[in-house]
Amino acid sequence: MTNSVFEQLKNASKMLANDCLPGFYDHFAIQHRRSKELFFTSPLIGQSKADLLPLFKNEARVTYAIEHAKKVAIDAGTLVLIEGQGWSMQHIKRLALLAQIAGLFHDVCRHETEHAPKSAEYAWQVLKNYPLCEREKDIIAFAIKNHETSLPEIKREDHAYQCVSNAVYDADKFRWGPDIVNTTLWEICTHNTCSQEEIPVHFSDSIQKIQAIRSTFRTRTGQVYGPQFVEQGITIASHIHTNLQKMQ
Repeated sequence: MTNSVFEQLKNASKMLANDCLPGFYDHFAIQHRRSKELFFTSPLIGQSKADLLPLFKNEARVTYAIEHAKKVAIDAGTLVLIEGQGWSMQHIKRLALLAQIAGLFHDVCRHETEHAPKSAEYAWQVLKNYPLCEREKDIIAFAIKNHETSLPEIKREDHAYQCVSNAVYDADKFRWGPDIVNTTLWEICTHNTCSQEEIPVHFSDSIQKIQAIRSTFRTRTGQVYGPQFVEQGITIASHIHTNLQKMQ
């Protein structure tokens, strides 16, 4: 596949993704804006980002890794703000902050088998000197440990643990919507230097993986909007897959 054709397909996938933005961001624009404000103004988030960046400096796909962590963090904070309605604003903002920190660190060991518990352990070490109580650090570690689809879900009676954990899980799985084509798949294809014959296989495999995510969302909000993310991801991936097959 020539570079020009490859770029045309990537641009087409980005246009499709931009045209298929999930309704989640319109319906919860206020909560999403507040989560972004927290993300870009909190000193704890600033410290987390500073500690996170060196961990990704040797990543072949460093831009993707950082953007993925940021999106998961902001969407996790948004979900906590939505799901926590009825709790005190101070409490829910604090939980949103914990969800954002967990979102930033959830994939630090992502190249290892069962990366979620290993990422949780790594986060514990990084958070030792943070101005957080032991319970807050444990909530963050629990959410990170509990975000991997291939591992059994762990549940806690404590609403704070469960709210943050569910939010991080769903925010991570939201990325299997338009993001899976707009960033992830093309990053994989580019850095793996796939042949023209191999790229459709990646898209076909991804369509199957996306479908498996559909019924796994854990928050009430995620159970409504998560399938929309998934459906849009499948639609875009299927469209690109069809075009790739025509080129062979």
